Amino acid sequence: MDPRPDEELDALRRRLYAPGVTAQDVARYEAAAGVPEAAPAPASPPAAPRRPRRAALIGVAVLAAAVLVGATLAVARTTEHRATPSASPTATIPEVIDARVPLAASMRTALVARLRAGRSAGMLDLVEADPGLRPPQLTTVGRAASTEYSGTGPTVLRLDPSALAERGGRATVIVVLAGTGGYTWRADRGERLIAAHASAAQAGAPVASTFAYGPGAPDRLLLLVPDRARWGAVVVFTD
Repeated sequence: MDPRPDEELDALRRRLYAPGVTAQDVARYEAAAGVPEAAPAPASPPAAPRRPRRAALIGVAVLAAAVLVGATLAVARTTEHRATPSASPTATIPEVIDARVPLAASMRTALVARLRAGRSAGMLDLVEADPGLRPPQLTTVGRAASTEYSGTGPTVLRLDPSALAERGGRATVIVVLAGTGGYTWRADRGERLIAAHASAAQAGAPVASTFAYGPGAPDRLLLLVPDRARWGAVVVFTD
């Protein structure tokens, strides 16, 4: 398919930010931008109830990063089945709270090296090994289900929250970049916007962004980063 004119693509993208955006709007944008859905990673062995799991993700380099809050579709998996989605739309968008993950310079350098080598950043290992490295939002939670991703460029993720997460709680999106820059993400539940955020990060310095949500957890997330930027991300559902 021939690429659409930039003006038409911009119009389709602006539609994603407008009230009443639908799944068809998202599909039209993806088709025009050439953003394929990422395939789920191979299943990993069952873990202990609170042990995080990982999923690999193929990144796609199709758009320059927009310093706007965007929208999209997503892919991830958890060990439990989803509960019945909430039918009522959210009236307001929740506040998103940012916190920097306190890593030493040597750790940040190691994260950058892993990302540039095409590997997972390994942020879950860091956070699990040392509670002092956990973002403030995750230091007092009673439950946590986490999935780690890595890729290149703007990416569509599909989330699969557990049955407990479906009841409501908080979600934390942790992003680390191989280079300094801005990024945006948008979390949706079907056609309903759950949360959206724009932030910036130094190379190898993870930023954790947390928002509260009601019954019906987000099931897709669009991450917009510069076209060739290497990135790592962790999505954590907590109480």
